[in-house]
Amino acid sequence: MKTLTVIVPLYNEEKRLKKTLGYLVNYKSPKSIKIEKLIFVDDGSKDKTLSLLKNFQRQYSGNIIDQTEIFLISYPLNKGRGYAVMQGVKEVNTDFGMFLDGDMSIPLENLKEFSLFMHKGYEVLVGSKKLPQTISLVKRSMVREIIGTVHSKILQTVLGIKIADFTGGFKVFSYQVCRDVFPRLTQERWGLDPEVIYVSNKLNYRIVELPVTWKHISKSSKVNLVRDILRAFKEMFAIKVNDLKNIYQIRPQFRKVVVSSFKKVFEY
Repeated sequence: MKTLTVIVPLYNEEKRLKKTLGYLVNYKSPKSIKIEKLIFVDDGSKDKTLSLLKNFQRQYSGNIIDQTEIFLISYPLNKGRGYAVMQGVKEVNTDFGMFLDGDMSIPLENLKEFSLFMHKGYEVLVGSKKLPQTISLVKRSMVREIIGTVHSKILQTVLGIKIADFTGGFKVFSYQVCRDVFPRLTQERWGLDPEVIYVSNKLNYRIVELPVTWKHISKSSKVNLVRDILRAFKEMFAIKVNDLKNIYQIRPQFRKVVVSSFKKVFEY
């Protein structure tokens, strides 16, 4: 059995949080995984997010999932999703840590398939909404699909990694990756997702991209397509510049590609 810490970054999620917390109360983890810690990171919310989390912690810590302990991290100023994830990762002392989006659009039930690869020794597991085996319960608009595909293709070209979906909010990391890779990271918003894959790849960690079952949740979405596309381009080039400046402190002998796709894994 592998132990796991689940990190959920949140910012102004009052409207959707009740549904998320209800889902967590009823969730049952697979027998091969024990969720020891559930960490909510309140990224400077201005609504009632923190108050709802405190009530949830008082009522359910040690009483849900696998007698899971619930922890809260909060700070007054909004820093970004990447920064929030990094604060949670600092508290990982289990076999694996993971983060997922607060709306649970990629639900924890996907851990059942992920656990197979966690036991096989993969150290970075990337949930993908863009592999052929992925199941989408609610379709996104054509515009979002096109923009997402183009964005991924550009990331593949710039970063030199054949990942279909860099930004999906469902990623699992070994304890060693949490301790070795995350302290090197610099991106405090959505750029954390491609950055952690890029640096893990450079450091020769075993990476696998896996399909997920997911549903698109657009209500109360904080995504601004124009703003976030421009920001994404800025972040991806910052990652390359950081590497050229050796900010990640990666010795040359570690620099080789180790990414596997879901399809390739089953061809071995």
